[in-house]
Amino acid sequence: MLIAIRARQCVLLERRPPQGIWGGLWGLPEFPSADAAIEWSTRELHSNAGSRETLAPLHHAFTHFDLQIDPIRIECNADHRVMEPGRYVWYNAAAPQALGMPTPVKSLIDSVFWAATA
Repeated sequence: MLIAIRARQCVLLERRPPQGIWGGLWGLPEFPSADAAIEWSTRELHSNAGSRETLAPLHHAFTHFDLQIDPIRIECNADHRVMEPGRYVWYNAAAPQALGMPTPVKSLIDSVFWAATA
């Protein structure tokens, strides 16, 4: 999962597909590999490669399986806007709005935000 941070307080969220795990909720963008996440964030978000940080994995247990989230934190240009309204939103962690998001994603955002502002 990619934790793209803009202006030190906004985190990029992507709406999940309506079917499947966490259907219709807002989550962090997911990629098949760290390289794919970094390539996308550089191209689409004009991220700063020097600000990249691989965080400790987060484990979450579902009823029938376990999920391992391998988060990558990266800083993006403050003025960049994501295209595709309705699919992406910059979530202001300092003044959070009511968005449906999975508990592990919210916990991860909170931990990264507070670490980034400490």
